[in-house]
Amino acid sequence: MPIRKDSLSHGFNIDPSNPLWKNRFTNDEIGETRRHNPHTLPPCPDQLLDYLNHFSDKKTLNALISQTRKRHCDFDKEFNLEWAQPSIISALRLFRGNYFPLTDQTEADMIRRIWSFIGKAFDNVNLDI
Repeated sequence: MPIRKDSLSHGFNIDPSNPLWKNRFTNDEIGETRRHNPHTLPPCPDQLLDYLNHFSDKKTLNALISQTRKRHCDFDKEFNLEWAQPSIISALRLFRGNYFPLTDQTEADMIRRIWSFIGKAFDNVNLDI
């Protein structure tokens, strides 16, 4: 859907209840962010919850990586799983490469490496912003 009206309050992702923002924004600005067309995320599909729950008992990075290889997800029929599997692999790759803690990375690198798979989660959801 086309964007009818854009607001600066939608130009960034923040948790307005985080006290960190009190040093960066006025109370009025934080209030505007809370009030201006808040969006509710759609519920997580049961199929995706079931898939993710298969990872909950894994204790090591290798066990998590192995779990990602146990299922092939159908692109056309299982959008959420087809998104989740490579996203989990990307996140595990960051752990394997000692990417964390986030101390020496540039903002551009974090956007490219982390936010890319988060942004793809909603490729099949029509949001009216």
